[in-house]
Amino acid sequence: MPAIPERQYSFFVGAGHARDVLLAGKQTGFLFMSENQLEPEKISRLLNEVAFKTATLAEARKRFSAQLAPEFSIFDFLRTDETGLSSCIASLLDPKGTHGQGSGFLEAFIAGLNAPAGLDINAKDCRVQTEKQANGQRRIDIHLEMTGCVIGIENKPWAGDQDRQLSDYAAYLKNNAANRHWMLVYLCNSDPAENSISKDELKALEAGKNYFRMDYWDLIKWLDGCAGKSRSLVVRVFIEELANFIRIKVNGEPDMSEAIELKNIILSSNENLDAAFHIAGSMTLVKNGLLEEFRDALKAELDVRDLILVWEETLSASGKACAGFGVKFNAGHRFHLRFEFSYTGLNGLEWGICRNNKTVTCDQQRWGDIKERMDSHIRPGKASDWWPWYVVDLSDDLASSLRDWGNSSTAWVMIRDKSDAGLVQRICKIVDRVREALSGTGDVLA
Repeated sequence: MPAIPERQYSFFVGAGHARDVLLAGKQTGFLFMSENQLEPEKISRLLNEVAFKTATLAEARKRFSAQLAPEFSIFDFLRTDETGLSSCIASLLDPKGTHGQGSGFLEAFIAGLNAPAGLDINAKDCRVQTEKQANGQRRIDIHLEMTGCVIGIENKPWAGDQDRQLSDYAAYLKNNAANRHWMLVYLCNSDPAENSISKDELKALEAGKNYFRMDYWDLIKWLDGCAGKSRSLVVRVFIEELANFIRIKVNGEPDMSEAIELKNIILSSNENLDAAFHIAGSMTLVKNGLLEEFRDALKAELDVRDLILVWEETLSASGKACAGFGVKFNAGHRFHLRFEFSYTGLNGLEWGICRNNKTVTCDQQRWGDIKERMDSHIRPGKASDWWPWYVVDLSDDLASSLRDWGNSSTAWVMIRDKSDAGLVQRICKIVDRVREALSGTGDVLA
């Protein structure tokens, strides 16, 4: 759980314009507006066709699950946060790694960078390190050191940049490269934030071929190439599983068989292609409308319990890292029950007991009291400077499929579900359990 900045909380406010637009669109049958307006019947036909095809695929997966195990992934049992992903990539880049394939993977990776022509690489003697310490507390995710080149890779699948992060990494690589060429590779699906490195500095680094941004679609191409080169079946299967994990969890793509079927449907006619772009352009509005629907329904349930909803203004479909919502059991409490997305795009949901702001000092006795009660009444959890107790695994409380909202429809569908299986009721069950766990002698949240 990363350290979180000072938050600006706002208590419940009235429903906003986004949901009004969403509801108006549903009532009129015309939600998708653009310069070239498309008849709602065409959009409806596309949605119905997609729903039919995906349902057919789901039934096929269920029928042949014993032979194909389509939902099984080795990455369900491995560490899959930023650090875990960096370890997987670094192991493949290491020419002396246990994959036994030599320097071929590393050479293919470097060939995809905008490196100077004729660069002396000598990949066979490359030294690969993860979490390389640089400039005090900074750590470069993957560090490659060769005879004529030094490469630092900053892996950003979900989290945002820290202040001057890339600027500090560039300075470290430059100062420690000696007479060798150096490169900073930014592995991310978006450009770095200006607080991490200025546009002028970035432009200068690009001109000197000292900076290269690689997105995760490029990384998947590299992984696909590595899988094809691997002479080991075990290594090839691992690489294919890693590529599939990145497709789904980082890039937000659907299952490959489903993606191919959807692509075929969309490209079957210009009408479908036009409708698909109208739908895609409206998804942010739809998600924000559903978030407001979720907020309203959750507040109504908490009002019945005489509890207070804590809802952040920054909680939206775009979702900054560490955005979230929570519940206060008492207005005077210095801690509250919090549900937080560790990564951007409403991904990486975790929950626990969190201090309200940085003015609440980290009291080891208080931290210990809260953790002891939560460990014994809920289940064993972790602790950090901000969180006396929190859990990452959602399988026992919500559902593991609810961890990443940005890459899955599960949470959005569950928001519309008003039964006990719906998202609001599942959150409320956690609220009731936590309130009971923390009740009794001594108010540990005060």
